[in-house]
Amino acid sequence: MQDYLDYIYPMVPIVHRPSFRKALQEDQDRENDGFLALLLSIAALVVATMRSRFQAYQSEPYSLRFSSRKEFIHFCYQKVMGLRTSSYFDELNFQKFSIQYLFFAAYLQLGDHNWSRMLSVEAMQIARLLNLHRISDYDGLNCIETQLRKKGFWLMFYGFV
Repeated sequence: MQDYLDYIYPMVPIVHRPSFRKALQEDQDRENDGFLALLLSIAALVVATMRSRFQAYQSEPYSLRFSSRKEFIHFCYQKVMGLRTSSYFDELNFQKFSIQYLFFAAYLQLGDHNWSRMLSVEAMQIARLLNLHRISDYDGLNCIETQLRKKGFWLMFYGFV
């Protein structure tokens, strides 16, 4: 997570840093399936983007048991899909958008264009349903959620262009 905050966050600012750091330190958020899915998607993006760090991650005491970056990212994606319940899409939020966007970016970094296209479509649909493109719909949101939605809009815009 530190590599994400240090190196990837400036390019993909999909979380609110102070809230994210606090959630990482609190044990209760680790039992939250949404937060676990977010962590897995961030890990997937870091491994996809920072190719040279994968070998370093494999040599850590709690090493990755995966033979390739692609295998690791597929594993993370399958874990996240397993966390979804039948009511997953009943209530949309920015975290669900973030997860799909991060996997879209991870597969794009791998060069796996079919996977990235499918995930970008899901991220785009969630972004539209959250009305990231309509700043007037931000009324009533707290300042953190407003900031995240603005960043989410621009990340999708850049991907679309």
